[in-house]
Amino acid sequence: MIEITFLGTGTSHGVPEIGCRCPICLSEDSRDKRFRSSILITYCGKNIIVDTGPDFRSQVLREGISKVDAVIITHLHSDHITGLDDLRKYNCKSKDVIPIYSKHEYLEELKCRYGYINFSGTYKTGAVPQLKPIVVEKKFNVFGLEFEVVPILHGDDQILGLRFHDILYLTDCSGIPEESEKIINNPEIMILGALRDKPHYKHFSFFEALEQFKKFSPKKGFITHVSHKLSHAYMTENSPDNVFPAYDGLKITVE
Repeated sequence: MIEITFLGTGTSHGVPEIGCRCPICLSEDSRDKRFRSSILITYCGKNIIVDTGPDFRSQVLREGISKVDAVIITHLHSDHITGLDDLRKYNCKSKDVIPIYSKHEYLEELKCRYGYINFSGTYKTGAVPQLKPIVVEKKFNVFGLEFEVVPILHGDDQILGLRFHDILYLTDCSGIPEESEKIINNPEIMILGALRDKPHYKHFSFFEALEQFKKFSPKKGFITHVSHKLSHAYMTENSPDNVFPAYDGLKITVE
């Protein structure tokens, strides 16, 4: 069994946005409060984090996550990586490195941006994060869980989407290349980003995302990476019966 916890379901600004007084930022519905997008995959006692954004510390404290066994980075935008430093507490607890999986060029860029982090793959000290870089190819294995890379478009960039155990995680998505469509068809769970009600060149809009759910026919679809332009209630009212807006703290299980 696999459990997915939505650590965050918001866009790069989070919701509420700083200084904003719009109805959604002022909403009393807790499901409209959104940390930056990230998920926890729990499998056979292992905790795998996908993306460590600036809210990472608050997310793991909220969920009571006592260990992190691996990290996967989908791309290098700040809302997906700037929580890396908080991994060092997990290194302190385990006295071991944490494997970090991503594309070769992403891992090399992380080494440049975070020159103080120990990327050697050998534990030295808990004072800074101790990480073991692992380059992903088309398929890779994390503690027995098989992942397949699903290349997706994020504006002009091609970033990592993921398929694992008939689950798709496609955040920050503005388009799906033809070669990726063959990997996607008819999943049990499809998690897809939908930024706002209007089109955006780097993200699907809500209605564009609904078209993708219709096209690929998942048993259940979940919407993530949402801005303050969409309320949980609005998305619920305007989604088909098998599509649901995710919210921070939501847990789903797949046998």
